[in-house]
Amino acid sequence: NVIMLFLILFIGRLSLPTSIILLLFIAVCGLYAPTGIVYGKINQSFIVSILETNQREVIEYVSSLKALNVIISIILFFLGIYFFKTRYITGSKKLLTVCLILFISLNINSWPQRMIKKSVKDFVELKQQMIDYKSLTANKKDSWVIEDSARKKDLVIVIIGESLRKDYMSSFGYRLKTTPWLDEQNGYFFSNYISAAPVTAVSLPRTLSLTTIPGGMPQLQNNVVSLANKAGYETDWISNQGFLGEYDTIVSAISSYANNTFFMKKGGFSSENKDDSEMLSAINHQIEQNNHKKVIFVHMIGSHPNPCDRLLSYKNTFKNSFSDKKTACYLSTVSKTDNFIKNVVSIAKQKKDYTVIYFSDHGLSIDGSTPPHHCAKFKECYSVPLIIMSNNDSKRIVKNEKTSAFNFISIYSKIIGVKPKGVTPFSFEKTTSTNVSVFKDDRLVNYDKLENQRAI
Repeated sequence: NVIMLFLILFIGRLSLPTSIILLLFIAVCGLYAPTGIVYGKINQSFIVSILETNQREVIEYVSSLKALNVIISIILFFLGIYFFKTRYITGSKKLLTVCLILFISLNINSWPQRMIKKSVKDFVELKQQMIDYKSLTANKKDSWVIEDSARKKDLVIVIIGESLRKDYMSSFGYRLKTTPWLDEQNGYFFSNYISAAPVTAVSLPRTLSLTTIPGGMPQLQNNVVSLANKAGYETDWISNQGFLGEYDTIVSAISSYANNTFFMKKGGFSSENKDDSEMLSAINHQIEQNNHKKVIFVHMIGSHPNPCDRLLSYKNTFKNSFSDKKTACYLSTVSKTDNFIKNVVSIAKQKKDYTVIYFSDHGLSIDGSTPPHHCAKFKECYSVPLIIMSNNDSKRIVKNEKTSAFNFISIYSKIIGVKPKGVTPFSFEKTTSTNVSVFKDDRLVNYDKLENQRAI
């Protein structure tokens, strides 16, 4: 690849058309360089995230870039300009023809050509896929068939966390006391719960919707909200992730199935930076409004990069524990989440028969030298908490078996008291692990084959 690229650059300098093509290619490389250094090559997960990213997320991402990576990008731009201005244009038509033929031949299956072709192909396919998804969910028709049902709970609250790694929670063994409240609670604590993918846009649809084949496409119409509706619950969706439009993201398409929706940010994620705690009054209001059996979904902003922006008025408890400010901020967002869950459970206690579920959509890479960021390289990018607390818990039960987020529907249906057709019933007594696959780049891989990134 290196030799081929050198030949392409050398021959490309011999004509104006090829010089322009190479200048554009180098410019694109310069733009992607700060991202590529951290995240690697462009893949489907990256493209999906781009398709569902908004203005504020872009601003926050740019502000989190390391200065060195930006400098490399600037150097590439100047090299491209220098390369273009110092090009050697041959006056020989025969030599020009030979150069053009060689340039085209070298690019037929070159690395730059393959990268561009694959990126364009993935973008077109994923864009159409998202259109199909949103069209499918627009009619609100599900195909759930409930084969059996048990007594419904008075209240189920599903808290969807954001970017929280399990190994930074003291309730799962972290050396610093990041989750003092959860440390003392009873319930089910899943120590080997593994998210489906390392980014929200790929992970949550496969967690919150029925996916009969791990690598297959999620049946978005058959989701956690429509299942609760089918079971006879009243459903509410309360979100601090912003609302761009009923079908503008896959998750907002799922939320549209709820009987009542409340978005803290009208106009999307980019409208303003709101605190997760502002959702507490909405949760309380919905519980007090009537005596219906309810399932309430609460979508946090949690520890989403940049973590320092998530603290707002919350104290940066760990600023003296780390030299890297953003690592300290991240740990403080973990404590902030602990406090949020505590407040939600306190509200849930208004009902005699309640269950509160908390899980995170994915983890992040945290190494103390670069800002916390999305990753697919490490197990910890997928290793997230799943915690289930109910009114009748009498002890703390740690579930050590590997449990995939692809099976969340199975766990959830057990809690709300239904047995849907096509869903394998979950057993809380199960003690055997199975192999777990996760999305890495554009394919499923064995979770156990991934590298480790130890907590700092």
